[in-house]
Amino acid sequence: MNANQLARLQLLAVESYCRGEMTVDEFTGLMTAMGIQAETAGIGEEFKTAYRELCWLKNGAQAAK
Repeated sequence: MNANQLARLQLLAVESYCRGEMTVDEFTGLMTAMGIQAETAGIGEEFKTAYRELCWLKNGAQAAK
């Protein structure tokens, strides 16, 4: 799994949490696991950057609606 794929999964998890589809503990565990996976794969910084870019793109798309 690459940084972009992990970032997309993280964004989906945030959206799911915001809709109340998972508990705080589930959300925290998932975010921790994704961060550990990214760091272990040596793509921690790429993962953080990809996530920020996805959030920026999503926010821009929502504002354009």
